[in-house]
Amino acid sequence: MLMDFTYVDELDRYYGGQMSENEKTMFQNRLLQDPELARENDMYQLLVQGIELHGEKAVESKLNAIRSKLQDEQYFDSISEPKVHLMQNKSSRWGWFAIAATLVLALAAILFFPKGNAVSPEEAFARYYKPESVVLPKLLDNLERVGFAEPNAPANDTLVRALKAYEAQEYDNALTQLQIYLLGHPEDQLAKMYLGLTLMQKSEYGKAIAQLGPLASDDNFENKYTARWYLALSLTQVKNADSMRQAKSWLIKLADDPSSGYAKEAEGMMGLLGMKR
Repeated sequence: MLMDFTYVDELDRYYGGQMSENEKTMFQNRLLQDPELARENDMYQLLVQGIELHGEKAVESKLNAIRSKLQDEQYFDSISEPKVHLMQNKSSRWGWFAIAATLVLALAAILFFPKGNAVSPEEAFARYYKPESVVLPKLLDNLERVGFAEPNAPANDTLVRALKAYEAQEYDNALTQLQIYLLGHPEDQLAKMYLGLTLMQKSEYGKAIAQLGPLASDDNFENKYTARWYLALSLTQVKNADSMRQAKSWLIKLADDPSSGYAKEAEGMMGLLGMKR
């Protein structure tokens, strides 16, 4: 399935009163530290409130009708049919929540990946992703020129080594050098951008998003369009509804701005993913 509740079993146990006091304390601490768990918790509570307000039998009837309609229209031909998580007591509100949650996520998947779209986020990413090579050459030239022009000034040797390692596709080395450099220069936006790009190469998309997000949102950042493109690509690999909404928003901005340099790529990415404006 394209989108699913990762923590549904834990949420069932927490809200179903099946956790020990120690487990509850640990779970509550994780809610404060794990944004993905917190998002799923918020959706869980909203769905449960809806079930409580409308009654389980009514919800059951409506969900079964939705499921039948989707099956009749063969929407599950291009995506996996929702996996239903059930507790042992299938008549409990928590069991029905699990059914509601998976169907809601299936509907979200249909909105972002309409029927007939055979391209997964991974495939779309593979078609459009390549290491950044537009900004990098000019940046290296400038850094090296400054170093030669001011031989008595402290040169950014670590940053140059990091960027050259990235250019040479030596990503472990680039990551180490960038982390060292940023310890002494924590506000360097270019270094942060290439740290995000290096993390993408290592498939650490959540960490890449944390680096690229603030740069993409900063209209004064010289390379904001580059940050926005790679941020959007990273967001498609997280594969939850919120991240896909964010990816779509950034792709639309890039596609609608001819000066971005990524308009054609952004439009193509949205087409592959079946994202409608």
